Amino acid sequence: MLRATLLFVLLSPLSSPLVQAEEDNFRYVMCRNKQIVRTIRAEWHKSTDSCNTLYTKNGKDRSVGTGRFFDSCVKFLENVQGNLEKAGWKCRDISKASITPVENKEN
Repeated sequence: MLRATLLFVLLSPLSSPLVQAEEDNFRYVMCRNKQIVRTIRAEWHKSTDSCNTLYTKNGKDRSVGTGRFFDSCVKFLENVQGNLEKAGWKCRDISKASITPVENKEN
């Protein structure tokens, strides 16, 4: 079992430095409380060499922090996430989630 897991990690596309670098520049967290959903995301902007952390509430984005280092924006994200979780929200990181388009099948 350990060999299979190790092989998977070594052959995984996530082990590529290029893919890892791109993933390290984006974090996305979704928080739920009953039927209410809020999101927090940290994004790196190559054009300005800076990052921004956005909090979405009631469908509206609000900047909650900016920085010159991506770790700074992640700290803003984790702070907001921690506050929500203390208030009873359930949060999870969805940074690596992918959306698969549904094919429209005509009858």
